[in-house]
Amino acid sequence: MSYLYAGLGIAMLSGIIAMMRIGNNIDKFVNSMSQENEIFRDYIESNSPSYDKKIIKILYQDSSTIQNTGICEYVVNKMNEDEPPSFVKTSVPSDKFFRESCALETEDGKHRVVINKNIDNKYELFSCSEKEKIGNYCKFEMGERE
Repeated sequence: MSYLYAGLGIAMLSGIIAMMRIGNNIDKFVNSMSQENEIFRDYIESNSPSYDKKIIKILYQDSSTIQNTGICEYVVNKMNEDEPPSFVKTSVPSDKFFRESCALETEDGKHRVVINKNIDNKYELFSCSEKEKIGNYCKFEMGERE
C-alpha cells in the first residue's frame, strides 16, 4: 500500500511541475509578443486598414485599365478624390524584389504603402505604419528582420 501512495505522490508532483513549466512558457511567449501586439493594435486603431482596403479595391477593380508606368499616380489621384490625409508618391530603395514598384505615403508620414508588380503582372500591396519604419522606409523594404 505504501508503494501505491508513493507512486501517486510522484505522479502528483510530476503533474504540478509540468503545469508550472507550461505557465512559465506561456508567460515568456506573451512577453515576447507584447511589442508586436502594440504595433498591431496601433495599426488597427488607425485609419490605415481602411486606406489599405481602398487601395486594394482600386488595384483590383481598375488594374486592366491602368498603364504600367502610372499605377502610383492613378492610385494617388483616386485616393485624394475622397478624403484627407492625401497620399503622395515617394521613392523606393533599389532592391531586386521591389524593382518594379512605387511607394505612396500619407502627407503626415504615418502610413506607407508599396505597390509592387510581380512576375505574373499582378499588383501586390505592402504597407507599414509609422512605428514599423526605419527612417523613410518600412523595415521590410530595408531587409530588416526581427
